Amino acid sequence: MEIKKIMSITKIATFVILTVFVMSSASWSTTYYVDATNGNDENTGTSIYNAWKKIAKVNYTHFMPGDSILFKRGETWREMLVIQSSGSVANHIIIGAYGTGDRPIIKGSNLVTVWTIHNENIWKATLQTEPSFNQVFFDGIRGNKQTLLVNLNNEKDWYWSSNTLYIYSVSNPEIAYENSGIEVSVRDQCIKIDDRGYITIQDFHLSQGILTAIVVWDRRECSIKRILAEKSYNANIITGDGSVTISNCEVRFSDTGHGVYLSENTVNSIIEYCHCHHNRIEGIQINPEDAGDEKTYGIIIRYNNIHNNRNGMGLHATNESEIYGNILYNNSRAGISFYDHSGGPGFGCTNNTVYNNTILVPITNDRAACGISARRYSTSNKYQNNIIYVLDPFMPNWYIDSNSNYGQIIDHNCSFRVSGTNIGYVGGENKTWVEWRALNYDTNGINENPLFIDSQPKTDTDFILQSISPCKNMGTNVGWNKDYFGKPLFQFPDIGFYEIQGLCPPTNLRLEHKP
Repeated sequence: MEIKKIMSITKIATFVILTVFVMSSASWSTTYYVDATNGNDENTGTSIYNAWKKIAKVNYTHFMPGDSILFKRGETWREMLVIQSSGSVANHIIIGAYGTGDRPIIKGSNLVTVWTIHNENIWKATLQTEPSFNQVFFDGIRGNKQTLLVNLNNEKDWYWSSNTLYIYSVSNPEIAYENSGIEVSVRDQCIKIDDRGYITIQDFHLSQGILTAIVVWDRRECSIKRILAEKSYNANIITGDGSVTISNCEVRFSDTGHGVYLSENTVNSIIEYCHCHHNRIEGIQINPEDAGDEKTYGIIIRYNNIHNNRNGMGLHATNESEIYGNILYNNSRAGISFYDHSGGPGFGCTNNTVYNNTILVPITNDRAACGISARRYSTSNKYQNNIIYVLDPFMPNWYIDSNSNYGQIIDHNCSFRVSGTNIGYVGGENKTWVEWRALNYDTNGINENPLFIDSQPKTDTDFILQSISPCKNMGTNVGWNKDYFGKPLFQFPDIGFYEIQGLCPPTNLRLEHKP
């Protein structure tokens, strides 16, 4: 009897201990602080007055799920942050910021100092390693690489030879470029997450990585929030082999690549509320790269402002995904392009839904320009409630090649041209509006000026629709509940990324007929 009593008490005690452990484990987490000016790596790091100094200290410290590592705002680090720990589903490790002011900066570059005159307006400094690609910056502006010393004739021209960096400057570079100075990229990334999951990176300014500002490569979910990522040679944000949420980020000025790049085996991911602009290739690209890679699926791309790239979105082997509520303008090629990179059937883009996007095609010299493109086995997709507004008289609103012209649902869109009649280029032939509709495309669509509030739109707010827009109430119900600006949608949604607001009866209104 006594043994049973002891066992019962033991079970109760064990249950209580486990319950307390589960309920309070998050409260055991620790917040660490990093201060580049006043920190010291001999400190504990657990208060703003006892902060660490260097990223290297963070890299070699093991963290627990729920821990936070916060970098002081207004400070700059020239080290690569490599996350060596993982969080958990319920308790991500948070890498973020504290204090007031500008976001903490992590740069992939080093400053070049100690300049001497070479001759006339040519200055030189010792630089043991040749700068990678074109990653030399003059007060934050990418310089102009020259292949011969004699070609240094203008500000921001540079040349490297025999462990020496030569630049053109009419005065001492340390005085002429006193804001950010002259910087050379030396680190591949600013932040690297490889084989570590359940991590949230937020509130950083990442700049001048050789290949990318941040790379996340893990099968467990991660989040990237409120990051300014810029001036990488390749892509500013690269993810692969897992699931990621990218939100409220600005990605810009990649030299030869993309703003956001989702690579092989990226699934069930979200890109939302981001500003992707002035990237050399795509604002957003999805590319599994090789035919042997798993197809990409379950991607949501919504409420993004994407402009002044080559393609707004370049989506390869992308399946069962949703693209909605985006504004895409002044991209020199396609607004949204579906494409099979591997070149064979079965690796195109299928079963995607594309709705309530607003796309402007500028006057461009790129002969592949259009609003929406479906190529190389990109079939069985649904396109509804989109505005495609074309300024170029020679470029079509829609491009569908002969391998993609089946299984498509295209309806309730507004396809408008300032001049020219080429609404669609289908299977190698130009199609007028009448011929386009004869293909059973846009039988409920419109071919009218959507009437933006600005006749020469340059920013996202310029694409708001006038109250008399022909797009009002002309969309079909696709299941979304708010527009790009967060405004609620009515029973009959408008076409495009914006919902015209007007008088609407309250939902609890009941009318009674009395004789």
